[in-house]
Amino acid sequence: HSIHLTRPSALICYQVKKTVAELSGVGAILHHMCPNTCLAFTGPFANLEYCPLCNAPRFDPITLQNNNKKVAQREFYTIPLGPQLQALWRTKEGAKNIRYRTQRTNEILQEMRTNNGHISKYDDIFCRHDYLDAFQRGDIGPNDMVLMFSFDGCQLYELKVSEAWVFIWIVLDHAPEVRYKKRNVLIGGFIPGPKKPQNMDSFLFPGFHHLMALQKEGLKVWDALTNTVITSYPFFALGTADGPGLSHL
Repeated sequence: HSIHLTRPSALICYQVKKTVAELSGVGAILHHMCPNTCLAFTGPFANLEYCPLCNAPRFDPITLQNNNKKVAQREFYTIPLGPQLQALWRTKEGAKNIRYRTQRTNEILQEMRTNNGHISKYDDIFCRHDYLDAFQRGDIGPNDMVLMFSFDGCQLYELKVSEAWVFIWIVLDHAPEVRYKKRNVLIGGFIPGPKKPQNMDSFLFPGFHHLMALQKEGLKVWDALTNTVITSYPFFALGTADGPGLSHL
């Protein structure tokens, strides 16, 4: 069927994004950033009106002068982790797949009990003694989700300066053969370029502050497999990046 567009395409795009956010429960949080990508105005920089590194104004000077209105010169996006984790449990298939970690961990512990503490095949992160110790201490429960964080710069266009930064979350509870598939990789946020961030912590602050709240208060999740509401406490296991990214991390 043909669709008659009566409004500008930008408005239609806005409506589509708004509808997707309402249906999925996953939306974006915007924060102001330095126009030169030095830092984000978060945490200890939240109330500043000038970048402490390059002295660039936070708000557009022309709009401020003409309309006396504070409009940020640049913004970056953080995609909250909680709603994305909740979405993984909404189908029976998804709730079953995310139980792989608990199932594999119990298999490893059973093998260690019958094999004098040894593991015959080290095939995943769950064979690590630090993880197994945390699981046995109760630091990681059967309903919790174990996370790996990573970020990297990406070149958007081949022939011009267009670097941006993207950070992601990998849910290690999935089996290795599916955990790195695009559909299972959760987006943490975007930092526009083309200049590199000087204070990466300020850009990561909103995402990790959100994670800390989930770890402290717990995340309510509807488990489609058991048709019950459970409480999950996400466990931060690894922070990774490439060589240049590790210097920021």
